[in-house]
Amino acid sequence: MQSFAKGLSRLRTRRQSGSVAMLGALWLMIAVICLATIDIGNMFWQKRELQKIADLAALGGAATVVSACQDNARSSARQNGLNEAALDGDALVVECGSWSPRRAGGATDYFVAGGTPFNASRVTVTRGVPYFFLLSAGQAQGRLVVASATAARKPPAAALSVRSTLLSVDSSQSPLLDALFSGLLQSSVKIDAVGWQGLLDTRVSLLQFLDALAVQLNVAAGDYDGLLKADARVGSVLTALLGVVRQQQTAGVVVDALQKLVQAAVSVGGVPLTLGQLLKLQTGLPASALDLGLRAFDLVQAVAQLGNANSAAVAALDLPLGLVGISVKLKVIEPPQLSAIGDPSLAKQNPTGEHAIFVRTAQVRTLISAEVPLASAVTGLVNGVLVLLSPVLTTVNLLLGGIPPKWMDIQVLPPPVRLDIALDVGSGSARLTDYSCQAGNKWLHTRSTTAVSNLRIGRMGNTPADAAKAAFSSKVYPIVQPLVVADVGCLGCNGAGRTPLYFGGLGASVDSPVGENIVDPHVFVNPPRLEQAPLYQSVAAKNIVGSLAPTVGQIQLTRIPATGSPNGLLTALLGTVFDLLGGLSGAVAALIGQVLSPLLDPLVNVLLKVLGIDLATTDVGVQLNCAADVQLVF
Repeated sequence: MQSFAKGLSRLRTRRQSGSVAMLGALWLMIAVICLATIDIGNMFWQKRELQKIADLAALGGAATVVSACQDNARSSARQNGLNEAALDGDALVVECGSWSPRRAGGATDYFVAGGTPFNASRVTVTRGVPYFFLLSAGQAQGRLVVASATAARKPPAAALSVRSTLLSVDSSQSPLLDALFSGLLQSSVKIDAVGWQGLLDTRVSLLQFLDALAVQLNVAAGDYDGLLKADARVGSVLTALLGVVRQQQTAGVVVDALQKLVQAAVSVGGVPLTLGQLLKLQTGLPASALDLGLRAFDLVQAVAQLGNANSAAVAALDLPLGLVGISVKLKVIEPPQLSAIGDPSLAKQNPTGEHAIFVRTAQVRTLISAEVPLASAVTGLVNGVLVLLSPVLTTVNLLLGGIPPKWMDIQVLPPPVRLDIALDVGSGSARLTDYSCQAGNKWLHTRSTTAVSNLRIGRMGNTPADAAKAAFSSKVYPIVQPLVVADVGCLGCNGAGRTPLYFGGLGASVDSPVGENIVDPHVFVNPPRLEQAPLYQSVAAKNIVGSLAPTVGQIQLTRIPATGSPNGLLTALLGTVFDLLGGLSGAVAALIGQVLSPLLDPLVNVLLKVLGIDLATTDVGVQLNCAADVQLVF
């Protein structure tokens, strides 16, 4: 028994010794892991410290002029923990140069040491970090930790914009707006004056609008170059705008107005368009340069015009002018360039080149075809003419004689009196040409022009449909034939009936051009930043009248060739007849003016302004961010 007990005791002792060895190995492994963790943690901490030094040094180097870049970067590094005096001192490399995301390749290729223009610095910091507990065969029992940073000044950013000169809407103007947008969108639109005014007063962020549209068109977030090229529809663009406005106000007249416009646009589908036709953004712009405000109304107007310009449809406008026999049609020949954003330092190098910052209003052609109710007024005019011409007519009729008898028959403004009024309004524009960001001397120059317009009155076809075909089949100015004011015909000269214009006639027409006014340079002093409201200035046109109706006073009378063959003596007498008829110009102008005034004045006062066009002025807005902010770019 005693021998068995001793054996059992030895077995227990051996087992206990094995357990102690296992525990010892486990604790040793834990100790090694803890010591390794301290070394690894130190490495990460040193890496973070070096990255901070590199970041701040790069920011310091880029924030100054090129001659002070090296000194500023080194001074900043020392102030933030660079230790060059240690036995294995930190190594600092500073490179000053140019950063441009427009360069080919990846982000590592955007920086060029020594490149111009100077706007960036790249800093690399190296530190030898020893191991506290782990042994290493090389690098003095430690390792090198490297941190690098590139900082660049934000490029200057300038924005130009044009806006509708319509600033307020009342109950008399809202039906005109309804008619205009119904024609442009090819679907019924009915919005009250409060709704239209709300759109005029609401500003939206361009950046938020672009992001919302990217979701609509399934374009990657931040790919603004791709977004400008993506196929869109009027409905999708207006839907994106509605989403942005809803973020600002969940209910109200503006949201209701936009919903009606979206419904009108979506119901007819629409032709493809690209946002790049309305907005010009230089490649590589930072997102911060897009954070500017635009009026909701200007976006709606521009998109509707672009849809009309891209389609073959001519907008037929049901304008509430209170007159019968009136046909008003409109076509956007060239859509507006609503806003342009870019680096002014690139734009000024070649103001008409690839990086140009340029905006324009729409180029629009309007055709009014009107059956002019002049019957009662013409009666008195005809009686006066016949009394005036009575002696001459007696002589002419005696000379005609013959069997059967022939005699001259004069008709003044023979019915039906139908006028075609063609109004072409070209684009007002602005182009950035120069800028300054010097302290206390911030300014921006543009070359600004007013719209070129041309008012033509006469006949463009026998029917309104013929006139519309002639007006909108080409972008060139349509040919307008004179309106027949006096038809000197003959009864019995070619048989029993009356031969119109046998002896010729007089035609009336108006061709009233308004030349552009160029302001170069157009100076904007201390323009606001992009995130602020634009500074607007107007460029006034030359020799423009407040109303188009008075231009009818410039009526021109032209001789219409004879369709018959009067003899020599009659030809001499006809000269006297036409000299007397020439005195009709003032009376005819007054009669036609009575009819044109209610047509032309609403066209000028509301319709064109809604389209972003003003015959008298072009409103140009500018914003400018100077290159003062520095940011880490890589």
